[in-house]
Amino acid sequence: MARRCLGQGNAKVDNEEGVKEIRRQKETNARRSSAEKIGESKPPRLVSSASPLGMLAVFLLEEWRRAKQNGLIFLAESEGKAEQIGALLYALAPACGVMVLPRRDTLPFEAMEPSREITGRRASVIRRLAGDPSRPLLVATAEAITQRVAAREYWIDAVMHLRIGDAFAEADMKKFLDRAGYTLNERVEGPGSALFQGQVVELFPAGSLSPVRVETNGAGITGIRCYDLYDPTVTAELNELVVDPVSERPPIPDGLDAPQDQPDVRLESLFDYLPSARLVTDAGVDERGILWLQQIEEEGGVQSTPQEFLTQKEWNAAVRTARKLPESSVYEVVPRFFEAPSPTRSFRRFLADKSVDRILLTAATEEDLRIMDRRAGGSSDRCKQFNDIVKKTPARECLLLSTSTAALSITQPSVLSPL
Repeated sequence: MARRCLGQGNAKVDNEEGVKEIRRQKETNARRSSAEKIGESKPPRLVSSASPLGMLAVFLLEEWRRAKQNGLIFLAESEGKAEQIGALLYALAPACGVMVLPRRDTLPFEAMEPSREITGRRASVIRRLAGDPSRPLLVATAEAITQRVAAREYWIDAVMHLRIGDAFAEADMKKFLDRAGYTLNERVEGPGSALFQGQVVELFPAGSLSPVRVETNGAGITGIRCYDLYDPTVTAELNELVVDPVSERPPIPDGLDAPQDQPDVRLESLFDYLPSARLVTDAGVDERGILWLQQIEEEGGVQSTPQEFLTQKEWNAAVRTARKLPESSVYEVVPRFFEAPSPTRSFRRFLADKSVDRILLTAATEEDLRIMDRRAGGSSDRCKQFNDIVKKTPARECLLLSTSTAALSITQPSVLSPL
């Protein structure tokens, strides 16, 4: 297969830069050769917990595809890494439906309630998992997944569906929101709040990134629009909205008035929710889970409720068959081109030296891609999703380059471009 790449002209390099480049290449080859001799000459493992996040995200997508209907669970070593991996997975493949389960922002033995933003996000993820999704893709941490949740059957009627054209009854909506833990008739400032204003209902659904405005004519729903919390400008129009409860506990059943009147709820683990899912973990996640459960047992005292968390034995059984990523692996570090005397020349020489079938450029914005094109010495084809690139021209080896902002872009999907 012919390799498609830009910037492969025979650029002249002065002697000093050429000597430095040869020296760097020899050092890289020496490190790679040394690493390959470790572990009875086994080939180096290309993906590890220390790999660049983009490389790890592409690896997880491939593992998810191989798992097919069973789905995939990835347990990250930290909350921040879980959020970044979730954002990258969505950027690479928006249709994958990735879900990120955050940990509670309070310790289980503290007499404090977690924030409504966190419990709302957790409730939204748990409800979707309870619905037996096709090919689920879940990202979490040991601290987030070791807490038991309400059994799947409790979530069947735990949400409200709003669709344009459906009948609307203000009394019924208020009743549901009250049962689901929302605060009513207050200014909408964060998840779990709602304000009824005649034929308009302003609502900030649990687990949502923005509030919505539900418009009615008194008898039916005529519009559902997302808007900016600090600017009434409409950002998107929806045909349907799913309103999740604010709490991880299912809404209070009809006939009961207060949370303390609610009967005991049968609990399950998320491993029960996804018994056949392929499990991949960062290095050290199994030990991290044990330390977390030990802390709960030691510091919780009489306030601890062990039945709400996995036991250490259950945790060990859950992660025993997981694919555990190594702490480190051998991979080529992309140079910091801006530090070179001639960044453009260094970038083009780097591209010309790569023995790969295809080169992909990722960036947070179209302008960044144009800059990378200019540095590479040509123009690249545009693809919106990573999956489009894979289908377009299968490659045996691929080099993925990105701007630093692309890995942190959460508000909009990164653009991927094959050269």
